[in-house]
Formats: sequence, C-alpha cells, structure tokens
Amino acid sequence: MKKKSIAILLLVAITVSWIYVSGKDISWDLINYHLYSAQLLIENRWNKDYFAGGIQTYLNPVAYIPIYYAVKFHIPDYLVGLYLSIPAIVAIPLLWSFSEKIFINYQEKFEVIFLAVLLCVTTSLWLVVIGSTFVDSLSLILILGAINFLLYGGDCSRRKYFLSGLLLGTAIGLKLTNGMYAFALLFMVLVNFCVSVKNIRFRCIAIVIFCTAVLIGFVLVHGFWSYKLWSEFSNPFFPFFNGLFKSSDFPAYNLQDRRFMGSGLIGAITLPFEMMKISSWVYSEAPAPEMKISVFFVLLSLVVFAKLVGLLKFTDSNFVTNNVEHRNLVSLIGFFLISYFVWVVSSKIGRYALTLWVTSGVLIAAVMLYMFKQQYVKIFLSVLFCVQIFSIYSAQITRWTPVKWTGSDYLNIKVPENYQRGEYTFLSASLISNSAVAMFINKESSWINVAGQYSIAGGVRMPKRLQEKIDGKKVVGIMPAYFSNLGNYSGIQDIEKTIFNDVYGAYGLGLSEGACEPIEFVQEKLNLWNPVQTKGDDSLFLHACPLKKISSDDYNRHRVNLEKFDNIFSQIEDKCSALFQPNSTSSIKYGPEVSRYYYNTSAYLYSEDGSILVRFPQQMVRSVVANFDRQSRALTSDVICPKYPEKLYLD
Repeated sequence: MKKKSIAILLLVAITVSWIYVSGKDISWDLINYHLYSAQLLIENRWNKDYFAGGIQTYLNPVAYIPIYYAVKFHIPDYLVGLYLSIPAIVAIPLLWSFSEKIFINYQEKFEVIFLAVLLCVTTSLWLVVIGSTFVDSLSLILILGAINFLLYGGDCSRRKYFLSGLLLGTAIGLKLTNGMYAFALLFMVLVNFCVSVKNIRFRCIAIVIFCTAVLIGFVLVHGFWSYKLWSEFSNPFFPFFNGLFKSSDFPAYNLQDRRFMGSGLIGAITLPFEMMKISSWVYSEAPAPEMKISVFFVLLSLVVFAKLVGLLKFTDSNFVTNNVEHRNLVSLIGFFLISYFVWVVSSKIGRYALTLWVTSGVLIAAVMLYMFKQQYVKIFLSVLFCVQIFSIYSAQITRWTPVKWTGSDYLNIKVPENYQRGEYTFLSASLISNSAVAMFINKESSWINVAGQYSIAGGVRMPKRLQEKIDGKKVVGIMPAYFSNLGNYSGIQDIEKTIFNDVYGAYGLGLSEGACEPIEFVQEKLNLWNPVQTKGDDSLFLHACPLKKISSDDYNRHRVNLEKFDNIFSQIEDKCSALFQPNSTSSIKYGPEVSRYYYNTSAYLYSEDGSILVRFPQQMVRSVVANFDRQSRALTSDVICPKYPEKLYLD
C-alpha cells in the first residue's frame, strides 16, 4: 500500500510539474467561447448578445463557470493552474484503480501497473490538454469513473450500475460528444461479471438502472441549459440538430464537424499508424504523435490470430486464468474498440477520444501478459515508454497557445476606458469571435460575432435580434490588427479601413470619423523547447473602430453585390451539400473578392479573378469549383464538387 501511494504521488507530481512548466494555455477556444459562454449563463445576457462566440456560443457552459469567476475576481494564474490540474490529479488514481481490477488476481502486479500508468500519463494529447480550459480532461475522469464501476472488484450491488450511468450522463451533459462512449459502456454492462453470473432478470434490471441513471445525469447537467435554449430559440441543443428543430435563428441543418473525416472507414484501420507521425492535423490540430494505439492493435491482432490457430498458451499461470480477470479485460477491450469505431464515424477529433488514448497503456500491458512472461512485459513497457518520450521530445509537444505564468491575472485584456464606461454594440468580424473581451467592457454593452464561422446575414435577411442592436446604438467594429505585433499598436492601415467598410457595409455601416483604439491581449508566449526564441512582449491587438450608418445608396450597393455572390455560393452548396455546412449563410466581402466560411472552417469558398475556389484547412492546394462572369455575377460553367481531402497533414 505504501509503494502504491508513493507511486501515485510521484506520477501526480510529474503531471502537475508538466502543467506549470508547459505554460498556461490561452487557447483559441478560450478566447472564442469558453469564457463568454459562462458569462452568458451567469449574467443572463440573452437579450444583450447574439452569437457572441460564434456557433459554439450555445454549448453548455457549466464546466467553464470556475474559469469565469477566476478571471472576474482576478485570481492569480498560479492558483488557477492548480484548479485546472485537478482532473489530471484525479485521473491518475482512477487509472491505477481500474488497472488493479484488470490484474485483480495477479500476484506480482505493482511494477506492471506502475509502467502501464506511466505510459498512460505520457500520452501526447493528454500532455496537450491537461491544465487547459478544455472540457475533455474533466470528461476523462467522468468516463474513467464510469469504467471503474463496471469493472468487477468484488461488488455486485446494483448501485454500481447507477453510479456508472450517472457519471456517463453527467459527461454527456457537459459535452454532447461524450455520447460516443454510451454504446461501449452499455456493452460493459452486458458482459460485466456480475451480470453474467446472475439470471436474465438481473441483466435486464442492470440495463434499466444504467440507462435511467444516464438520463438523470444528463438532465441534471444539461436540463436547465436545454430549457434556456428552447425558450430562446425553440431548439434545446441550438444551433445543433437544427435540421430537426428548425429554429428560425439558424439554417435548418444538422451540423457535423468534418475536419478530420476525409478518409472514411478505411482510415479507421490506417489511422493508428498515422498517429505516430510528428505532424499536426493527423487527428489533432496540434502535433501529438502517439505510439501506443498502433502497438495495441498489433498486439491484439496477434492474440486473436494465435488463439484462432491454437498457438496461444498462457505464459503466466497467475494471469487471465481467472474468469473475473478475463471478463474484466474483455469488457475493457470491447469498450475501447466500440468507442474507437463510433469516434471514427462521428468526428475523428482526437480530444473527444482522450479516454481511449490514455487507457491504452493499461490495455497493452494486459494483452502482453497473454503472450509473454512478466519480465519480458516489463522490458517491453519500459522500451515503449522511452520511445514515447522520444516522440514527445521530437514533436516538441506543447499547448495550443502556451503563455508564461505571471502570478497575476489568468487573462489580461486591456480595453479603452471609454468602452468600459459607455454602452455600445460591438460587432466582431473574424473567424475567432474574441468574445472573451465581453468580460472587460461595460456590462450593458452587446457583443455580436457577425462575420465568422457563421456569418449573420445583413439586408432584408438580417435577424431582428441583430437589427435591434444596431438601430439607434453606438456601434463599434472589432477586427484583428494584422499590422500590429510584438506589443506595438501601429494604428489602422488603409487596407484595413477598406476591409472594415467592405465587411460592415453588408449591415449598413461604415467607419466613422472617430479614431480607432486598440484592445490589447497582454501576454508573453512560451517556447518550452527553445527558450531563446521567446521574445518577451507578444501582445495581440484588436482594432476597435466606431461605425456609423452609411447612405441608403451605399447600403444597397453592398447588398446587391453580396446577394449576387450569395446566389452563386448557394448554387454550389446545393450541388455539393456534403461539403459546406451550414449552408445559406451570408457572404463576406474583403476588398475586391468575396468569401463564405463554414462550421469550424472545415472548408471555405471564395472568389478570385472570375473563379470560385475552395480551400480546406491546412491545405495549400486550391480547387476551382466554378467560373462566373464578373459583371453579371452569373455562373458560366458547371459546378465541380471537389473531394474532401483524405488527410489534412503533409507528409
């Protein structure tokens, strides 16, 4: 027991040290919606803002409430980091606990379990996610807890099925994508040792208890939020599943994040080996090479093949000769495989399957003991650990946006004093909404992301909610200051003025005579693997520019031009509906050309010299979709639907 406690404390110390050494993660998602969505809930800003954080504005914000209060009350970032470490700290004893259940009757298990859990906590994506504001680390401990209750450890009470279901329902309530684990955990209920030794009545009761608990957990966490979404938009999951609920505030479309979906089912077989690549956009936006998944699949295939041909003989009489141990392992392997294939067909986004990558270390150790003696297993696990560490070093694993800890505010945003005092309508026009700024302005002001992943229509299609925020209000346009960097705000450039007038002209607005002022994100980026490249002040700036109503003639000119491009883009969407979602959004004019963006920028269309082109994320190659006449804005060629890239990374 003493050795176990020391081992767990050592693993916790290593994990927490990594969180602080690797810096705090001021991620795109934190600035885009993590902080704001909690603000929407707590401050009840439904009548003030509209799509402030883009499409993700209306995801359940419960998990982000602590970070909201940490920023609001200026809690030092070191203390915030300690709070953000809690899921990682809890995950380690949970991993050890269910490892003990996998090796429940194995006499010499300490060293094997230690090496297995060590492999778990050196999972590349785990190192990227832990200590950040992403919900995935919290989801991890909830799913690990659900697994723990379903692995037999001597208790056959019905309470374990209820608690497992409750944890799963809570996880789904926090993040809907955790529903990918539902079928896998139901499989674990069906093959659970207790269920197998009881009669059919006990099995049915276990399933009913589990499913009821899932529903209870979901309602407890997501019920109030669903009620608010239904009250505001007549869709309890708005804007998702809107093809079913058809809220008038969003296209009638069922959104799916397709960024990693190009390779289809065949990719499910090759992906574990592609995950070893030191490259971004394999299964994660950030580089996260992972050795363990391919190793697990190869070992599992060898075991299955050897058993089928009668070659496999158990090499260690202490392991997997007991029915409980065997069923626990089969249960966990089934959980992994079912979850993996549901993940493949639903998203292929690495963070969503974090539980699988983390638990693979335990599965490798267990499958190895099927075939080899313990001393060889320990050698293999040690070598695999060294290879994993080498890949982490080679890939220079880090945060999405690593920033130095300062001992002051977790998020430091400087807003001009007049915007802190006065009441304004802020219209953000960039793919990242920057809605985190809403916490630093006058609480009576409004924040709306008009042109981003979901561009809100202007003109006759302008939503009433947006029109009300513009009419009779002091309006401020917000855009990135592309020519300001390294802590120096250089003012708005002429080309940026043109972009401002082009974008906001769609809403009947243009730059006024008032001077643009900077909104500053104060930060110092951290380069963990090459500290000499850290340059000091890396503050980012936004332009905050007063807007005014433009003449009706200018407004009509903007509207007519965009409506013609809207017609072109809509024809392409009708022809290539699988590629572009949500469809029928508004187009955006940048200078002489016009663009249309889509959910999570999985693709975007844009005009260039009489052609409509498409570009996919991280792809340098552009594809011509159609040609059009620059005068009449009518298509002059057939629409050619491009094939979605099978892979987003570059070899």
